Amino acid sequence: MGRVDILGIPVDKITEKELLEKIINFINEKRFHLIVTINSENATKALENKIFLDVIKNADLVIPDGIGIIFASKILGDKLPERIPGIDLSYKLLEISNEKGHKITLIGGKEGVAEGAKENLKKIFPNLNIVMTYNGYFNEDEEKKIVEEIQKIEPDILLVGMGSEKQEIWIWNNREKFKNIGVCIGVGGTLDIWAGKKKRAPKLVQKLGLEWLYRVIIEPKRIFRVLKIFNFLNKLFIERWKKFF
Repeated sequence: MGRVDILGIPVDKITEKELLEKIINFINEKRFHLIVTINSENATKALENKIFLDVIKNADLVIPDGIGIIFASKILGDKLPERIPGIDLSYKLLEISNEKGHKITLIGGKEGVAEGAKENLKKIFPNLNIVMTYNGYFNEDEEKKIVEEIQKIEPDILLVGMGSEKQEIWIWNNREKFKNIGVCIGVGGTLDIWAGKKKRAPKLVQKLGLEWLYRVIIEPKRIFRVLKIFNFLNKLFIERWKKFF
């Protein structure tokens, strides 16, 4: 399979088909696996936060979620096979779980978001076995109870939507307690979309890889997050330039 090194961030050379096969194997192994989805924005965060970068380096799989990561791999001369959006990956996992009966836990979003996502998903996948939901805004006492409950349930798939960086670090910090969970994935704002609180970009925009621009238009305050990506691009071109000398 191999990995592409993008400014010290490892990204797996993997197709969606290969990825889904690996995930099924992870679930069957009944032990902790972390999958990180990476785009230009959280790649920038990783370059600024060594803890987050270390989590990514220790992940079992790092998936190219954003078009910027595909572009970066081309610039560096080691092209990734395809973009695999995290929300699409999660949805396909639900399709598979609907058939196989995997136990799923949803953590994240504001109060009621995870439960709302569950209700909407059950309308699409009647056999979906979502065994636990909880919001992503909890204090230390609540966190202890949440982690204990997850340990007790031992879901096959844990989807955590707390925003990139925070969600991956939280999962990693609890890896010993989640040691029997087959697949853990940080899903960002996916739960808000499934709950109907936010809308995903139109299909054409998705296909063009411009969902980030759509989100900026819908939520203008995101522009400050996007501007930080220029730091990532600047470092990328410097790295490419070095290869000529």
